[in-house]
Amino acid sequence: MGSPILNRGNSPTFITSQRSEVIDVTFCNAKAVNCISNWHVSERDYLSDHRLILFNLSGPLLTPPTGNRNPRKVDWDSYREELGCFLEACLVYGHIPEAWRQSKAVFIPKPGKADYSVAKAFRPICLSSFLLKTLEKMVDRYIRDEVLPQKPLSKFQYAYQPGKSTETALYDLFTVLDRAVNQKELALATFLDIEGAFDRVPTEAIESKMVLKATVVSRQPP
Repeated sequence: MGSPILNRGNSPTFITSQRSEVIDVTFCNAKAVNCISNWHVSERDYLSDHRLILFNLSGPLLTPPTGNRNPRKVDWDSYREELGCFLEACLVYGHIPEAWRQSKAVFIPKPGKADYSVAKAFRPICLSSFLLKTLEKMVDRYIRDEVLPQKPLSKFQYAYQPGKSTETALYDLFTVLDRAVNQKELALATFLDIEGAFDRVPTEAIESKMVLKATVVSRQPP
């Protein structure tokens, strides 16, 4: 979690026709950081949304580590079985290991901001344990495969639903407005933007809605 970050400047690493952002982060180990220089994002188009990241590597070659685990000799069946039991125990007892709860926040400057002395000019990227992400994927799959088919989300919610996006929301809004114009009716639209909505939602409100949706995935311990 203490690996140095090589990103320099605020040149976007991901560019599409609709947006440009810095979402790619380059890490290296502490021994190699002094051997790397001139980190930059290439301006050449390589027919990919992700820009090519370039840097110079100089200095003495590092000695390859010894004693690494050989993936070909790992008993993957036992690994999957033991990992599955461990993840299930996390759900049963409602406990997340302390080591999994440790994360590293990387603050990437947003391109095009006039003032980088304020926190809003940066986008935080949280680097957390891959085991915690595995557990989150299991819970997410359970919600999508078991809960939502029985109790689907509102049809008017466009975020976090497959087949829906900002474009489909705008299309449906335009359809309603166009129908009102053609029928010589009045159309009234209200737009509400809640700043920092995710940070301000009470945890109790989320938990109560999850109970109503029957999305509680913990089990009673044996």
